Amino acid sequence: MEPDGSNVLQGLPWFDHFHCMESFQELLMGEEQLPERPVPRTSPGRRRMIGYIARGLGWTEFAEPLIAEAESDLRAIRERFDSMVRGRRKE
Repeated sequence: MEPDGSNVLQGLPWFDHFHCMESFQELLMGEEQLPERPVPRTSPGRRRMIGYIARGLGWTEFAEPLIAEAESDLRAIRERFDSMVRGRRKE
């Protein structure tokens, strides 16, 4: 690394995915597992992120159903978790 940090991103080619939103969207939609996170493509959080990026790119016909489905799945997960916590408090 150069003392002035001018070459800090060399050797980190993964950051090339962030040069534009379209490239980042392709990464999110294309990789089954992201290199830095063990999050499958089908996870509600990842689908929500894909939806919001797609919305930002103007792909609303694709984005809106994906966001709605992901939000519904996340809501169901929260409800199951809350139910489990309430059940443990009663014990």
